[in-house]
Amino acid sequence: MDILHVDKYIDAFYDEAWWAQDMMALRGIAEEHYVPIIRPEMEGVLQSLLLTLQPRKILEIGTGIGFSATFMARLLPDAQITTLELIEKRYMEARTVFSKYGVEPQIELITGDASVSLLKLINKESFMKAKSPDDNIDNSDAYDFIFIDSAKSRYYEFFSMAYRMSKPGTVIVCDNVLLDGRTASDANIHNRRDKTSAKKMREFVAYVKTFTGARTSLLGIGDGVTVSTVL
Repeated sequence: MDILHVDKYIDAFYDEAWWAQDMMALRGIAEEHYVPIIRPEMEGVLQSLLLTLQPRKILEIGTGIGFSATFMARLLPDAQITTLELIEKRYMEARTVFSKYGVEPQIELITGDASVSLLKLINKESFMKAKSPDDNIDNSDAYDFIFIDSAKSRYYEFFSMAYRMSKPGTVIVCDNVLLDGRTASDANIHNRRDKTSAKKMREFVAYVKTFTGARTSLLGIGDGVTVSTVL
């Protein structure tokens, strides 16, 4: 199979006609300034999952300039999104993007270290999980959908905290788990930093593979994605 032609064919699917023109313009700005955002294939995955699941309460770890949060908000106008960003510059850029695209009322944007922000959210809300179908537990504070696209070396930490804020049926999606092939093979590792990040990502993938609180699939879409459904 000619992988190059397959990739080009898939890329052509996500052209200007596939999504709103102004979102394509935002993608162009991000790429021009080398700001990492979700790949077009990941947009496709998110679109399918979100339109199927129709989540009302979404948590995103890693806002960037606000591309994916804007994408989700426009796709689901009734959803409320909480998104976390460490870098102050990106936080300010995201605020501008949310205002420009008219999704600001749907989005709570929080700046600071994600683990600190997550702990505050956990302590603020009441997150409880039923031990059996007969348990009468109010889990209305739990998130329906969680998207993790932040510091790759901290996925284990973020996933563990996100799970505490979930409920049965919550879907947790983690992007870029293949790290451009470094997770799969040492042949793609060229420096010590890459080796460290690959080691941590391999540990994370091994963890979600055997984690009994959710069922996880590993998909070779974009830069790799895990999709976990909480039990």
